[in-house]
Amino acid sequence: MVDLNLQIEFEKYIKLLQEYFQERNIENFLESPIDHIAIKTKNSLDYQHFVNTFLTEAQNAQYIEMNDRRIATLKLIKPLKFKNQKIWYLEIMEPKPGKEPENNFFEHIEILRGNFESIEQSLKSKSIPYKSGGNEYHKTIVLNLNNLQEIKFTNTKIEEVIRKEKEDGKIKKLK
Repeated sequence: MVDLNLQIEFEKYIKLLQEYFQERNIENFLESPIDHIAIKTKNSLDYQHFVNTFLTEAQNAQYIEMNDRRIATLKLIKPLKFKNQKIWYLEIMEPKPGKEPENNFFEHIEILRGNFESIEQSLKSKSIPYKSGGNEYHKTIVLNLNNLQEIKFTNTKIEEVIRKEKEDGKIKKLK
């Protein structure tokens, strides 16, 4: 994936998400603002390769160490595009120790939705399982797409999460 066009790979991923919503006959949540996408790498070496590769396409970048792994967040110079949306942020995730996947892939997308009740009602009405997630900086509702990939709904923009992590001294600047 590293050497391929990020926009093209993103469009393939979006198609997979659209099929997920269509097959389950639920609201196309991609009409809501997309906050960012995340790539999970298969090992630490690939994590570093992805970060180094995409740093050239970033305005700024930083990482945090969380759960024994690094998570880099890059603000892209040229945003990814979907319909009338521009997606400025890319997360690159090192795998948790002992949970290394076989390949590098888009692991999740985070969609901004302040009203979790409407999402939960929609999912419950179709008997679609979900779980609550997040951390001290934001809350999420998580749909398991295929045992590897997830769709996450968040109540906080990644810019705000980065600001809070920076205030807490957890951010390490890359660019």
